[in-house]
Amino acid sequence: METAIPLIMMVLFFAFMLFIIRNQLGVKTFEEYATGNRSFGFMALTFSVLSTWCTGSMYTAWAGMTIQYGYVGIYVVAYATISLLTMYFVAPKTYVWGIKYKIATQPELMGFRYQSKTLRVLFSIWGIVFTVPWLIIEIVTQGIVFSYVTGGTINQFWGMVLGITIVSIYVFLGGMKSVVTANVFQGIVMIFG
Repeated sequence: METAIPLIMMVLFFAFMLFIIRNQLGVKTFEEYATGNRSFGFMALTFSVLSTWCTGSMYTAWAGMTIQYGYVGIYVVAYATISLLTMYFVAPKTYVWGIKYKIATQPELMGFRYQSKTLRVLFSIWGIVFTVPWLIIEIVTQGIVFSYVTGGTINQFWGMVLGITIVSIYVFLGGMKSVVTANVFQGIVMIFG
């Protein structure tokens, strides 16, 4: 009975995530998939950043480091402030270039800015190399969360498989529109829930 309420909430949450992509199916172009036709407003992007960055960093990595080392908790505030200010000043320019020159990814942006195909390829490789460890941490964390929430009914391995499957479905089927829509919901739950 102890695990019933968290398990029910988890199932409802994932059902809602899958409901979100219902209207996002049928993405026809890569640009539409990668940018959602640039249709996101300020609030959508704010909640998207909050839900992905805060939960991804605070709950996955920095919470344990803060407990173990202490100072990391203070570092997070400075890091977040600098990152968000940088985004505030850079985002409008990249948005304009994205529309004008049909730029959909960061490697395309860097390749265009410096007129270098080599830099574009390097940014693509760096993006993969630096993202893979983070994804591994998030996948392992999903497994731990599933195991904890279900009281061990779903072990860590099958929790990882379940998490990967659900996230893959709404990312692959709906592109950035489904991701941002899901993140807005997650951000609202995180801030107000």
